[in-house]
Amino acid sequence: MMGKAKSKPISPDNPQERIEEHPAILIGKHPTKDTFLASYGQTFVMLAAPPGTGKTVGVVTPNLLSYPDSVVVNDPKFENWRDTAGFRAAAGHKVYRFSPELLETHRWNPLSALSRDPLYRLGQIRTLAGVLFVSDNPKNQEWYNKAANVFAAILLYLMEMEGMKLNGMKLTLPQAYEVASLGTGLG
Repeated sequence: MMGKAKSKPISPDNPQERIEEHPAILIGKHPTKDTFLASYGQTFVMLAAPPGTGKTVGVVTPNLLSYPDSVVVNDPKFENWRDTAGFRAAAGHKVYRFSPELLETHRWNPLSALSRDPLYRLGQIRTLAGVLFVSDNPKNQEWYNKAANVFAAILLYLMEMEGMKLNGMKLTLPQAYEVASLGTGLG
């Protein structure tokens, strides 16, 4: 060991150096001082406590109101949305509520990421179909492969129709379902 430097243990009197490259996550209030405790850097924070113990009011809401970057929140009762979405929107953030089981929800079209370039689109569609159509039983996988082929054909059809802009067809899952429901009536 070279030198005579000794490091002090990290304590409230000797706080860890803040890594302010990343914004802080508030994790509580110091028990004896009028300061907040925060986690700096790219760290993972997990909060677990029984219902009704103040997790939302004490930790989640303050972070949603103070955190400057994007956040994704699992909010089944919409409490956090109700309490903080307006503030975050007024602060210039884009705010989305994704609730697939409700009609009033923001939507995301997973097909919008597919390339329209003929060199890449078939491979990307087949990759997506391979993820969506997987059988639990290897004996039935052939049927799922056939379904994946039909799905790919429908998406390619929709891409071509979307490019023609003749009939207002768009590359969406509901539109693919509608085309599949037509059966042989494609004309």
